[in-house]
Amino acid sequence: MSYLTNIFLVGGIGGTYFRGSGLRGIAYEGIDLLSPDICLRERTIERLEEKIYHVGALLVRSPPMSGKTSLSQLLEQHLIKNLQIRVFRISVLWMGFPSESWTFEEKFHLLMGVTWIKFREECAYIKTVLIVDEAQV
Repeated sequence: MSYLTNIFLVGGIGGTYFRGSGLRGIAYEGIDLLSPDICLRERTIERLEEKIYHVGALLVRSPPMSGKTSLSQLLEQHLIKNLQIRVFRISVLWMGFPSESWTFEEKFHLLMGVTWIKFREECAYIKTVLIVDEAQV
């Protein structure tokens, strides 16, 4: 089951990016996962996966431009290889500029095509990992 409306799969390898319109145009944040020049950070990603399964939530904080988005992309790629879970990665930046008046629940519904409440209810019986990037917005 897919709720993706404005979110598209990247190059057939899974993973998400946002194709906006108007001033935002086509936006692809982070790294090109198909590039042979990237470091996959396997040990770090495996440790993050263990932490998520152990405690259920994870907050990654660091200064701007230090690789958080790239890390979230790599984590998403790693997790989607496990067919027993569903993985969604969204960026709050995809929901609009901070000056706009909106709630997370409203924009989540627009992006995903399902209400936040319905999504949370499904998580009770569908093992799900939700990666939220740019949460400070």
